[in-house]
Amino acid sequence: MDSGPLRVGMIGTGWMGEAIAPDFALCEETELVAVAGRSAERTEAFAAAHAVPKALDVARLIEADEVELVYIASTHDSHAALARAALEQGKPVLLEKAFTVDAASAAELIALAEARGLFLMEAMWMRFNPVVRRIAALLAEGAIGEPRTLHAS
Repeated sequence: MDSGPLRVGMIGTGWMGEAIAPDFALCEETELVAVAGRSAERTEAFAAAHAVPKALDVARLIEADEVELVYIASTHDSHAALARAALEQGKPVLLEKAFTVDAASAAELIALAEARGLFLMEAMWMRFNPVVRRIAALLAEGAIGEPRTLHAS
């Protein structure tokens, strides 16, 4: 039984939000249903510009029944508190980089998500990139040999 797209609420209307919001329209499996930010005026303008049905304050977005997953694209220093609030509300969380500002905060969030049986992940999209997935499969099959060096930036 198809329950429709996953309904996402996004916190953050800055440059990361601007970069990511159009991607929701390209993905059949998700729908951006609400957005929240620090400024009501900016949040409303963001919602209008990206055809997001609801512009809410952060607390209302986290509590909204129509939001099934909270995507956090705010400033790094707010990630832990916002993710904690969403997890405590029973919402799965996709958290932009950097996950938190320190390891202790990250461990606390992971423990909370595990205790509640909720999804929590850093928004590391490269893991799902088709090219990266294909290379991983080829390596696993032994089709291209054993890696000896990796250069990354």
